[in-house]
Amino acid sequence: MRRRSVLATLALAPVAGCGTRLPPFARTPSSVGSTTEPPLDDLPCPPGGIDPAAAVCAHRADDPPVVVRATEHVARVDSLESGFVLANATGEALRFNPHNPDVYRYVGGPGDEYDLVERQSSGNGVVEVPPGGEHEWRLTDLPQVDRLSPGTYLFGVSVPTAGTMETEWVICLAPFRLTDG
Repeated sequence: MRRRSVLATLALAPVAGCGTRLPPFARTPSSVGSTTEPPLDDLPCPPGGIDPAAAVCAHRADDPPVVVRATEHVARVDSLESGFVLANATGEALRFNPHNPDVYRYVGGPGDEYDLVERQSSGNGVVEVPPGGEHEWRLTDLPQVDRLSPGTYLFGVSVPTAGTMETEWVICLAPFRLTDG
């Protein structure tokens, strides 16, 4: 028995201290040193690296012409009904690729940091959302779905700015939280 515990200790020695270097999809609030997450309305937005002038954060914007919102702000990881809806309140149709949305996991820290959740796949294609129209995504259809675990996230999709003939883009972001129960 003692020999097994010594071998187990030696086997773990080379990786000691690597626990904080988890890949982004495996991080949980406890793995990054925090077990508290801010209320969704207080979630920092946009994530670092995104120009705030080119971001529409659903929980911070007042009646934006284009916005994406979560259908359920808090949902179970295995929810088949949860998703996101992009609403186009502009006077123009919006054409964009809906198959490459981004998902950012909130990891906290001193800079209210996020990690981009890696996609397992991506797609090509174009959808046109007419003025006053909507486009929907289901949580289970996202290319990142198998990399999501309980935690706090931002769903993001890039769309052209109305009136720019697709030369200027914004990223629409919606906060959501996943639970395991």
